[in-house]
Amino acid sequence: ESDNAYILMSKAQQKAGLQDLALESMEKALSINPGNNGTRISLAKMFVQKKDDARALKLLTDVDKSKAQNAEVVSALADYYASKQDWENAEKTAKSIVQTADNGLVDFKLGQIYYAQKKYPQALDAYEKVLKQKPLAIDILANITDIQLAMGEPAQANERLNNLVKQHPDNIGLLNLRGQLYKQQKQFSEAEKLYTDIIKRNKNADFAYKNLAEIFFLQKQPDKALTSFLQAQAAMPENLDIKMALAEIYDRIGKTDEALAIYQAALTLSPENKLIINNLAALTATTTEDPAKLKAAFELVKGFKNMTQPGFLDTYAWLAFLNGDTDTALSSMEKVVKLAPDFPEFNYHLGVIYAAKGKTAEAKTALDKALSNSQQYRWTPKAQEALSKLTS
Repeated sequence: ESDNAYILMSKAQQKAGLQDLALESMEKALSINPGNNGTRISLAKMFVQKKDDARALKLLTDVDKSKAQNAEVVSALADYYASKQDWENAEKTAKSIVQTADNGLVDFKLGQIYYAQKKYPQALDAYEKVLKQKPLAIDILANITDIQLAMGEPAQANERLNNLVKQHPDNIGLLNLRGQLYKQQKQFSEAEKLYTDIIKRNKNADFAYKNLAEIFFLQKQPDKALTSFLQAQAAMPENLDIKMALAEIYDRIGKTDEALAIYQAALTLSPENKLIINNLAALTATTTEDPAKLKAAFELVKGFKNMTQPGFLDTYAWLAFLNGDTDTALSSMEKVVKLAPDFPEFNYHLGVIYAAKGKTAEAKTALDKALSNSQQYRWTPKAQEALSKLTS
């Protein structure tokens, strides 16, 4: 038997939303090849998602920490402790990582742990040590920049990046980091110039178009943001990330027909892409009352029924409701809100479904929660109307 076959099977089952079967397949893979640390870490993460911390912890501690080949597992164990805010064990575990002469993993992990605790000087010191070994490591430079801003030292952050860009003017990663810092400091004209220059050098630099569009949005210039993505699509007509971003911009500026058309085109390029399916179906659900279109959208997401990703399961539940299957909708929507209890739109959907089932008290509670913050959403007026009817 091949552990790789079970790993591939597990990944396919995860994509299909069959999380329990995926976990069983990954367990089988590890039993065949206990020395595969990638499998061990993946399985531990799956147990964490199921809130089975005991089994996750056993997997991550059941290795010999003194062996260099197990450093990846020990690093994952440090991450686990950090996620639980068990800082003492996180730091202790990070320091126990067997470090080779050139990888800087111990200091990198300590930098993450100190930063999470807002111990900025210690985090900066740890990252600087890593940088001595990897002077152009973009992730480390990004972390150091964030720390210097958090410490109120923007001048140092700017000086470092300016010097590095002068030394390495063609390093796209550095240029992007420089642009991000411009954006954070609201130096929009400098950021616009930088990303425009990157696009001139490389018309396929998709991140540059995205950042340029974001800069325009921050300046309340949605038409320019849209133009940026239209240019990106012309340069990269089959780039799915660009298509998705373009659809989101169309939706954001109220051009939902154009957004739906882009999602449909993206789905033609990638028919099994669940994110595209979800976004197309969800936008259909919020923009039409046409029974035929709602039925077609529901057909698209029927495979989401057993998903544990709340956004996908919400789309399934809401379209079940809009297609008249209130019982299925309620069962699925209650699972969604259990997975993400504070997400406003999920509570709105649950409240409306409760109201349709005649569960007035539960509907009021869910709708009150959906409307508990002052932010306005597309569905806010409908939620207010539904709550008003229940209280009148």
